[in-house]
Formats: sequence, structure tokens, C-alpha cells
Amino acid sequence: MLKGIAILFLLLNTLMGLGQSNPRDEFNEAKRLMSNQQLRSALSAFELLKTDPQLGAHAYFFKGLCYSKNSDYKKAIDNWEVIEEKFPNWPEQDEVFYWLTLAYFELKKYDAALNFLDRYNAYARDTDFSSRVINKYCTDLSIADLLEHNRAHPNYRQLSLILARKLIIEKDWSDYVPVVNQLKSKFNFTNENLINGELKDEFASSYAVAVTLPFMFDSLGNPNTVIRNKVIIEFYQGMLYGQSELKSKGIQLNFYDFDTQKSQSTTDTLLPYLNQADLIVGPLYAGPISSVKSLSLKDSINIINPFTNNEEFIEDNPFAFMFKPKSKTIALKLAEFVAESDTNKNVVVFYQNERDSISGQVYRNYLEEKGFNILGFKRLDENSSKLLLDDWIETKKVYFTKYEADSISEIVGRKIIYTDEVSDYLIDQETGKWLVAYEDKFIFPKDSINHILMATESSTVINNLLGALVNRDEKVSVYGYGNWFFERTVNYELLQKLNVKLAVDDFIDKETLIYEQFRDDFISEFHQSPSAYHQLGYEFIIFMGDMLNEHGKYFQNSLNMDLMEGYLMEGNWYPGTRDNQVVPIIEMQNFRLKRLN
Repeated sequence: MLKGIAILFLLLNTLMGLGQSNPRDEFNEAKRLMSNQQLRSALSAFELLKTDPQLGAHAYFFKGLCYSKNSDYKKAIDNWEVIEEKFPNWPEQDEVFYWLTLAYFELKKYDAALNFLDRYNAYARDTDFSSRVINKYCTDLSIADLLEHNRAHPNYRQLSLILARKLIIEKDWSDYVPVVNQLKSKFNFTNENLINGELKDEFASSYAVAVTLPFMFDSLGNPNTVIRNKVIIEFYQGMLYGQSELKSKGIQLNFYDFDTQKSQSTTDTLLPYLNQADLIVGPLYAGPISSVKSLSLKDSINIINPFTNNEEFIEDNPFAFMFKPKSKTIALKLAEFVAESDTNKNVVVFYQNERDSISGQVYRNYLEEKGFNILGFKRLDENSSKLLLDDWIETKKVYFTKYEADSISEIVGRKIIYTDEVSDYLIDQETGKWLVAYEDKFIFPKDSINHILMATESSTVINNLLGALVNRDEKVSVYGYGNWFFERTVNYELLQKLNVKLAVDDFIDKETLIYEQFRDDFISEFHQSPSAYHQLGYEFIIFMGDMLNEHGKYFQNSLNMDLMEGYLMEGNWYPGTRDNQVVPIIEMQNFRLKRLN
């Protein structure tokens, strides 16, 4: 804007050259006084020129600048608003609106300031100035004020960004989710846009890791609680084992354990102790997640969930990460694999609940784009899957004349049954011919479906569907999520017979030398074989230790990275995402699990 003022000076000098010498000399002298910060004298000189027919508007304008330089914004405004009233056609109106905007902001009269900013932008469309001035004067406004100003002036990106940032760090911010989502959609905000300020790499000789899990320490005297909590204890044991290995490599992680008790109120009491953490592991349940999310956003602390596939954990929090892929990522990676490797185009997708339907829809949409035919998208529960099994294996008799039966019996794969007793003979009511043979046919034609996705983790539904396929001797590709091969209640023989292919987010090849060494070392340390959760805890903390060591506290600065090979598992890949993009697809071949992608 200094450039604008300089142009204004040149314009005035030109005008002066065309007018009388005395007013011009007086005006030049007034400008000199203002430039030398002799503001009282400059004000007097400009006052004398206010009635000049050529210089009146300029005199009011520069008199306002003098008052502004002296921080007397009310008098500055009085002079600038005269220009709008007395000189509405003055060609430098945008300069007036610019300075009126700043003056009203300085007086904390935000409605007037934003109104004049609107008028200034009608001339100049200076989005850079708008963002700067809004960021300077509006950052510390209350949510109530920001909401009001944003409703009145909805098209300022920076105003909307400040509001969104304020809303998501509110303790009870869930009430504002629709507003935040609307702002994100309108201005294409990413979660990273919502971070307050730029993150700087922070490295340390050791890192404080707050472990916020439902340890349920107060209840471990109850055998039922111990059994239910076995997963958490084993996971934490795996973390401790990994911690000791990291320490031997010079990577120091200090664990601070906080028992959330699955309770939001309990978690709230822990928050004052968490704000010094470099990393927060967990929490696992909705209430504690909500509390820790607010702290994470407010104090810029990364949190990571090692268990969940639910993307709600990372939604609207740029500091939140998932060690596993989210459900949609798993569905998409499986669909990409299928599109490249399976030529069977007739597809049916079965799902059990709303969450399964969302991932099933991701799978469906991708394959439809690749030319697959989605014949069905059907919800099944344990009862309806049993009925489906009955329907699929139910047959009916189709009768033929002897001529028809003799012809069909020569077709490979067709099985014609000739009747032996006269009582079995039927007569075709239309032709009057004897029907002397029949063929059993499925009510649902065999091989009409080439490809099935089972988007469910229910072992009952899985077994019912697999049983139906086996009884039909169906030639069909079967895909699913989760490691059914280690689910005791799933029929293992059916999985092998049907060559089921599964997307498994925590697959470990247990026939490698690395795993065998880990298992032997773990047994020597703890006198028991490592469970799946021991392995998960170990893999998780080894990954996090390496990330903190290589990239610092704000490891997301380096998340556009290549694949990081895992130790026991298949690895981690975060190409600008906040959930892991590595999704192994496995199949049983010759009684061994093999990764296919």
C-alpha cells in the first residue's frame, strides 16, 4: 500500500503543476512536514487546503493519515469518511477503504472493519492483504465473535480458517462438527491446514511416550477383568520388549503409563499430566479419545492408535495417526489387487453392518470403474446368511423327454437321471409327450457368480457363505478382510479348499528366520511364546522408536516417505497419509500362508 501512496503523491504533484503555485507550494510543504513526523504542523497545513476545489479530497485524506500515524484513529476516520460523503467520485476511493479498514480494526470495531474490507476488495481484490489483516486482528477473537463475523462475511478464507482452528480445540467441539466440515468443504481445507502454525523438527536425546490405555489396574483382582484385559497387557509387554531393544541401539523412549479406565471423566483428570509428552499412544475408546484429541490439538502433540481401523480416530485432527490401515484403505487396496489379478467380472458384495457397507462400497466403486459387473450388494446377518445357504444348495427337478434327455446326457458335466418306475413318468401338458428323465438344478444357477467379497468379521456369516459355495462345488473367487486363517471358529478346511484370499493388516510370515529368532528370544525373556498382541506391541514400538529417532517429535514432516520395511510385519508406508498404506493380501498355498502382492 506504500506503493499506492507513492502513486498518489505523483498524481498530486501533476495536479499541482496545473493549478496555482501558492496552493501547490502549501501542499508540498504539508507533505514535507508529515514525512518529517512534524504531524501537528502538517495537520494545520492540510486543514487550510480542505476547501480547495482541486485539493480538498487529498487534504482530508492526508490529514487522516497524520491522525493515523499519531494513533488517533477516531479523528482519522472522521476525515476519511468525509471523502466518501463529499467526494464520492474521487478516483482513490480504494485507498480510503484500505485505511478505514485498518483504523476500525485498531479500534476493535470488527463489523465496520470487515464492511470496509469488503468495499476495498470490490476495488482491489487483494486477497493477500485480506488474509494478513484478518490474521493480525482476528486470531484472538472468541468463538462466538468469529461465528458472528463469519456468518456476515463468509467468503474470507483466513477468517474461516481461524474459526475452524478454534472450534476443533474446544473440549465440546463435537457440537461444531457440521460447521467445521462445511468450512473444510468450502475452502478445501486439509487437516494440515488446521494446524496452528508450522511445525518445526524437534529432536531430543530421549522421548517421553505417554501410554494411555485401559489397563484397568484397579480391577485386575477380578478374574473376568484379567481375561478381558489380556490383550492390553500382552500388547504392553510387547512394547516393553521393543523398548529394551531400542535402548540397546541408543534410542531412548521413556514410557509414562496412564490408565484411562475406558472412562472420559477419568481421562479428563489425566490431561494435566499429558501435555509434556512427545507422543501419546492411544486411547482406545470414544470418551477418552475425545478428551485426548482436544489436548492433542491444543498443545500440538502427536497421538497414534495401534489397534483401530476406524478412521474417526484421525478425522479432523492433523496430529492423529493410525498404525494400521483404515477400513477404506484396506478395501481400496484389496480392490486394486483384484482388478489387476482376477478376470472374473461378475461380483456380489456381502456386508454385515453399516461400517462394513462403507468399506464394501469403496470396493464396489473401484471395481465398477474397472469394468466389473456388480450383480449384488447385499446385507447379511447370522440368520439371513443361513437362509441364503439353504437357498443356494436347494435344487429342483427339471424333466425331459427321452429325446431331450439322450441329447443332454452327451454334454460333459450334465447329469441326467432316467426314471425306472411307471409311477415316476409324467406327461407334458402342452405336447402330450412322456417325460422320462430329470436333472437336478440349483434354484440359483451354478457359476452365475464368479467373484464374492465378504465384508464381515462374523465367523458365523463367513462359515455359512463358504459352506454354501462348497456344497455347490462353485468355481468362484472369494475375498475378505482379516486373518480368518487364525480364527478358530472359521472352518479352516473350507478356506483352503476355496482358495480364499484375504486382506490382512497385521500379517506376519512366521516361517522367516527373523521371526524364529524373535520368538526364541521372547521365550527366553518371558518363558512363554509370543501372542499376536505381543508381536503387535513389539512391532509398533520399534516402528515408532525409529520414526522419532530419524525424524524427530514431528515425524509427519517426513511422512511423504518410501516404504519402511517392517521387522516382523510387512512394513509401513505413509505417503502423506495418516494411516498405514501397506495391506498384505494372503492365501494358503500348499499349507503355507503366502503374500500375493
